[in-house]
Amino acid sequence: MLCLLNLATMQGATTMQPHHAILVASMACTRNRLDFSSTRRLSRSSSQPSILFSLALALALILGFGQAAQAQSPQSPSPQSFRIPKVTIDDVERDGEPPAALAAAPRKIIVDTDPGVDDAAALIWLLSQQRYPLTPLGIVAVAGNTSVDNATTNALMVLSWLRRTEIPVIPGAAAPLSPVPLSSTGKLIHGPDGLWYLGWANQQELPAPDPRTAETFYCQTLQGQEAEVLVLTLGPLTNLAKAMSAADCGVEWSQVQIVSLGGAKFGGNQTPVTEFNMWQDPDAAAVVLGKGAQVTLVTLDGFGQFTIGPAMLKVLKNTGMPAMRALLPALETYASVLSSEGGEAALPDPAAAMAALDARLALGRPGLVKILGSDVPEYGRGQTVIALDLVEWPTLAATDARLSQIADTVFADPLNPDFGYLAGAIGAILMENPPNATVVADILAQQMRRVFLQGVTAPPGGANAPAGTNTPAPELGDAGSAPVGAPDGDPGTSAQGGSPEYKLYLPGVQVGPGGR
Repeated sequence: MLCLLNLATMQGATTMQPHHAILVASMACTRNRLDFSSTRRLSRSSSQPSILFSLALALALILGFGQAAQAQSPQSPSPQSFRIPKVTIDDVERDGEPPAALAAAPRKIIVDTDPGVDDAAALIWLLSQQRYPLTPLGIVAVAGNTSVDNATTNALMVLSWLRRTEIPVIPGAAAPLSPVPLSSTGKLIHGPDGLWYLGWANQQELPAPDPRTAETFYCQTLQGQEAEVLVLTLGPLTNLAKAMSAADCGVEWSQVQIVSLGGAKFGGNQTPVTEFNMWQDPDAAAVVLGKGAQVTLVTLDGFGQFTIGPAMLKVLKNTGMPAMRALLPALETYASVLSSEGGEAALPDPAAAMAALDARLALGRPGLVKILGSDVPEYGRGQTVIALDLVEWPTLAATDARLSQIADTVFADPLNPDFGYLAGAIGAILMENPPNATVVADILAQQMRRVFLQGVTAPPGGANAPAGTNTPAPELGDAGSAPVGAPDGDPGTSAQGGSPEYKLYLPGVQVGPGGR
């Protein structure tokens, strides 16, 4: 009943901003709302005032939200935002085929990354897949999983594998914006060079990086086409924060669309409560979240569901495109380090890339995100505190002193609570603290797996296949089992033919075409 009341009330609140209306509607019927079974028990215990108070409070919150919205100028346009919409599992079945390819003009994209094994896998997918047309404007390297020098070399090497050396690679920040040292723990996951020795072994004849600074590149590239460019960040947000803080940049950041891998609603992967990218440079993340840009956070809760294990590795070994097979030794080591025996390992960066290009693969909700900065103990640094519903929102947005003052005023006369004041006060808090990000805490992992494999496995005919070919992904068996129908073969020979093979400068192994 209360859900219907909320929706009916919103229908009349015509001046409510669209994202506020969606927020209230989506929150009204979640499991975090009032416990109606408890309310019924209270009713049977002759606690009718508790029921009335609960209903009045909910109505006051909604009406307050609407009243605060009315206070805004009617001339103010609704903010245009790049939001991954909330979809249900019914929209795209978890075990069904991935959504059809989108017929669209090529999307301009900048990738900010710290390669990193999973970063390299994401770059290979982005630049190999033909499902989503792209115009890459540049790759910006940042220190994170490895040093910025290693990250730059690794990005250049991946582009060399892909024969896409026309894409500029810009060396970015060598240290966090936060006054904290660059962590070396990434060596335990990605090796000392970021790619388990592939970067060190294959630096011959790589193109020179772009001479511009990251800030200059962002400001020059985005200015005048802010709404046309998607910025995908796969590492710490240092480069973007520096560009946003540049006094003479000239970019209208409120129009910039950013999809960022980082943060977590529950738990962490660096400490028990923090995700690595946010932990490494929390002050940079706070800058990006505070500039009014159209930010989508693909959090650990979501990207942790996209995994790689023995079955996918065998598909990549047997049918992977040459660049993916060049990465395979590093990918296998990465997976063995992160997975339990015979298990799966999270592969975050390709998940963020797919979520950025196809909203149908990600489940996003408007959220209020705050981040603990570098001035807290190391184990809590970078924790993202995320409010996704109307219960969490006021307590994150306002101090307890303010909420206590509201409560005291409402019950100044205990027998005549001032719910009108409550409505205005809570509504004001909500309007002062609108959503600052779309939070992706769930993904359609099975569809992503298929989309990923379609992008990085060789189509029939190999390199001679026509552009735009949308080939079925090889079927995976159960985790740890052989892929269904995957041919066995030497990873150094092409299963499909028509594509040059890559070999690596490793002990006892010669280099092949492009594998430098």
